[in-house]
Amino acid sequence: MAADAPRRPRDSDRDDFGHGTADRGRFPLSAALPSVEAMRTRWLPVLGLTVLAPVCAEYLWGYDNSTGHPVTLLGNLIVFVPLYGAPALLIREVARRRGLGWPGIVLLAAAFGVVEAGLVDQSMFSRDYRDIPYWSEMADPTYVAPIGLSIFLAVTFVANHVLASMVGPIALVEGLAASRGRDPWLGRPMIAVATLLYVGASSLVYADMLDTEGSAIASPRQLVGAGLVAVALVAPPTSRHWPPAG
Repeated sequence: MAADAPRRPRDSDRDDFGHGTADRGRFPLSAALPSVEAMRTRWLPVLGLTVLAPVCAEYLWGYDNSTGHPVTLLGNLIVFVPLYGAPALLIREVARRRGLGWPGIVLLAAAFGVVEAGLVDQSMFSRDYRDIPYWSEMADPTYVAPIGLSIFLAVTFVANHVLASMVGPIALVEGLAASRGRDPWLGRPMIAVATLLYVGASSLVYADMLDTEGSAIASPRQLVGAGLVAVALVAPPTSRHWPPAG
């Protein structure tokens, strides 16, 4: 009987520097460091997406009074990079590893938008968020009192997170990454790190919201509703019945 053909290494068999996990301990210290080629083809796209996502999400609109203050903008990236860059990496990684294609990325990005605006900063449920002067002008015309939600704010925030925070940056960076554009970029350690960074940044934003508003904006029913919508958006692309991308 013919011997089994050797299995081709998968990306999941490699660590975050591109080395095979089965070969740990066989390399000298210098080989354990990322090569120039690995830095160019793997880490530059990761760094690019990590920075581009928060820039597109928060800075391109020029809505905040930090616009025009470079030092403040750079300082804010300490929170915005893990808040937007980490989930952009995670959404892209899940989609590419599972072959979800762009429809899957859009649904995962929409779930992120619901979590961010509905559960974390809870801005979609507010009629006077942070006492911003023009906020009520945006919220009130489409405010639905029985559910305590401005339809305009909900659609605007989620659509912004889909297009500007996630899909746009992912598409641009993947296009620049050329042949590595559709490959997985993260190993398991970096997936764990990105997850922890996002949870930490979200906790800081939530704590700041509580401090600014004095209490949670959303009611328990609103939180449950937002959570169910997020789960409903995540369920189709992560199910076994989702068709793989062609």
